[in-house]
Amino acid sequence: MTEADRVLTGVVGACVEAEVRAWLADRISAVIPHLVAPDGSPVRVARVSVRIVPDPEMIRLHVEAMGEATPTDVLSWVTEGERGGVEVDLALGADEAVRQALIRSHAPREELLLYAVHGLLHAAGFDDRAQEDFIRMHAEEARLLGVVGGAARVESAESPASGPQGPAGGGERRW
Repeated sequence: MTEADRVLTGVVGACVEAEVRAWLADRISAVIPHLVAPDGSPVRVARVSVRIVPDPEMIRLHVEAMGEATPTDVLSWVTEGERGGVEVDLALGADEAVRQALIRSHAPREELLLYAVHGLLHAAGFDDRAQEDFIRMHAEEARLLGVVGGAARVESAESPASGPQGPAGGGERRW
């Protein structure tokens, strides 16, 4: 068991099959040692916990965190660990992953991996609201996804204000 395996405390979510949770856990554990801050310095991660949630739960969390009553892809909560390093809690939107995967023509599990990496980058100090920061963050996202063979990417034509908009409904889950 590697240090990164000990850092990841779990990937949970009844709305996603155990095989997908295990696949995601393996890739998140592989990304953690490669995580850097915007200045390029290594980020010490003390703990990561991942919860995969359906739209109703994601909407509730989004309201609590940001006051927005809409589903979203990922929410990150970051605290300083007692022994140093950051402790990260991620909520990943299962239904949003299905919608976006249909649009982007890849598996929803790849979209969930993209969300997890994106959330970890926010925890490392990256931001994507301004165009220049967006470009830098998504370049780092692509680098980290390349480390683990992730297929999902955010297109450079997408901007902080506009991303691919999926259908309002769900879709068939093909993890």
